[in-house]
Amino acid sequence: MITVKQFEPIKEKMIAAGLSEAAYNKEVSFAVQMVNQNSKLRECPLGSILKAMMNIANCSLSLNPIMKQAFLETRWNRFTKSNECAMGVQYTGLADLLLNQGLITKLNTQWVYENDEFENNMADENMPIKHSRAWGNRGEKKGVYSIAYFRDGTKQPEIMTVDEINKVRERSTAYQYAIKNKKDATPWITDYDEMGRKTVLRRFYKYLPKGQGRESLDKVIDIENQDYGANHSQKMYISDLCKRANLPLEKIEQIESGLDRMTFDQAQQTIQHLKDNQVPDDPRYNGGAGSVTAMAQAANSAVEKERT
Repeated sequence: MITVKQFEPIKEKMIAAGLSEAAYNKEVSFAVQMVNQNSKLRECPLGSILKAMMNIANCSLSLNPIMKQAFLETRWNRFTKSNECAMGVQYTGLADLLLNQGLITKLNTQWVYENDEFENNMADENMPIKHSRAWGNRGEKKGVYSIAYFRDGTKQPEIMTVDEINKVRERSTAYQYAIKNKKDATPWITDYDEMGRKTVLRRFYKYLPKGQGRESLDKVIDIENQDYGANHSQKMYISDLCKRANLPLEKIEQIESGLDRMTFDQAQQTIQHLKDNQVPDDPRYNGGAGSVTAMAQAANSAVEKERT
């Protein structure tokens, strides 16, 4: 059983992140309850629990169950082959960050069912979505939409079908582990509706202006991404790094062919590995070639030319 005393090593850091001592005591109390009431969380390394609590503080979220912002969950770490404690973010927590930090002024996110009346026209700036809920039996779920109202008065609609949401779900390492081991250990199983709403809400991230006011949101998105597959930016960066990588051609081909199967964490590790193995940008080292791979290909071409 975990105790309040075990959180003392991070007390000063959590307070430095913006929590008052009273708030720190409350968050630790919530954490102790969550961990001690969950046998899987109790099995997680203490270090991962403390890390999750630091993320709670750094992201300006709360474990207070009434607020429904964040929670502690177990996630399977493919590299350590063990479960670790991680911060989970609920739809309300993500919405609160967007609203409380002034990134948007209003938000409306709803599930749509087959018997509802639903129309969308993304080109209509005044009313891009019309939705009337059906009375009685609403039928099967069709998808989720969300409309964000930005500070300049513009509206940004987003729509995702159930199939699109499920594709995101399939990329979740926590969901994959839960299905493989037949355990309801992920919100994708226990709270599917809220996860669907949060998934479409995450799409507004790309429309937000850079700079101050979104630091906590940036941290949340980074932490959330760790449970999913490599994103587009990571894949593009890896492809670019491969062009100048000081690695055997077979290794480069292996990396490029496995891009679509990489998790977020695997992509981060691959990026660092490629950065540590880049050809110096100097003709003295690479003979003007873009990479060791390019050098090898050029040498092979020269040999073939001589033979002919």
